[in-house]
Amino acid sequence: LRSSGCRGDLVVTDPERIDAVAKRGFTPRQAGFLVTVAMHAGVCLSRQYAKYAGRAWGQVARDFFAGLTVATVAVPQAMAYASIVGLPVEYGLYTAIVMTAVGALLDSSRQLINGPTNAISIAVLSALAGAGIEEKADLATAAVLMALMMGLFQTGIALLKLGDLTRYVSHAVIVGFTAGAATLLILDQFKN
Repeated sequence: LRSSGCRGDLVVTDPERIDAVAKRGFTPRQAGFLVTVAMHAGVCLSRQYAKYAGRAWGQVARDFFAGLTVATVAVPQAMAYASIVGLPVEYGLYTAIVMTAVGALLDSSRQLINGPTNAISIAVLSALAGAGIEEKADLATAAVLMALMMGLFQTGIALLKLGDLTRYVSHAVIVGFTAGAATLLILDQFKN
């Protein structure tokens, strides 16, 4: 199994670790994947620590305040995106917190957007509106199930290295999608 880690490909072939995880009820393939993810997270954390080890406290403080600034914007924004979908605002907070934690452990991109965005919120809203779900509890369950399904699809795309196909999507298509999402958001607010 391979994981494109912070320092290139990380190959896990340690049968003792895989067997130890497999004894907890996982198949050998699942156990290998879990061990790979855990080791990948360790490599990423050690790389991040090495970056900060040589820094002066002033640089660390600036990074801390930058993170705090992003958090003060992300919290109300995540709550607003959850309310766009029709979910309780706590679900927006859960999404922002979990995605940031997972992103900090497994990401190797500094430009990646973590947490909910307006385009994702509109896509979830349109998918759930088409399902005809009216009760809040069922809506939350459907949204969580859809998030799990999308996570599994994204994991499959990453494992098959299909992300390289995005370079064949033209800039005009991306601009059109973004403009369409913005237009839908604006038109949706006219009723308010």
